[in-house]
Amino acid sequence: MSPEDPLAPSIRYRWTVLVMLTLVYTFNFIDRQILVILQEPIKADLGLSDAQLGLLSGFSFALVYVTAGIPIAWLADRGNRRNIVAVSSRVLELHDRTVRARSELRAAVSGADRCGHWRGRWVTAVAFDGQ
Repeated sequence: MSPEDPLAPSIRYRWTVLVMLTLVYTFNFIDRQILVILQEPIKADLGLSDAQLGLLSGFSFALVYVTAGIPIAWLADRGNRRNIVAVSSRVLELHDRTVRARSELRAAVSGADRCGHWRGRWVTAVAFDGQ
């Protein structure tokens, strides 16, 4: 396709796509660097050894990247990329919701006695002090 071709995308469209892809790449890079920056606090909080932390940040990422990247790239060459992005976004959203619900359930179950008891005292105190 030559620039003079009437079906060629406009210059404005090309620049818009370039800027969008650059932003996506930048956020992808920042997202991967956050784990590296926060490794020590995560290690201390979860009580991980150096080997476990290395598996979390290195091997696991590479394994998922390779096993998911090759089939998705194959589909992108043969299918509709818009649908691939839509399905990927939906899978990420469902994963995020599942992890969030699981962590909220864990927090509710592990702290139910302490929080429930404290809440009971607080509710009682507010009810009697308000009269």
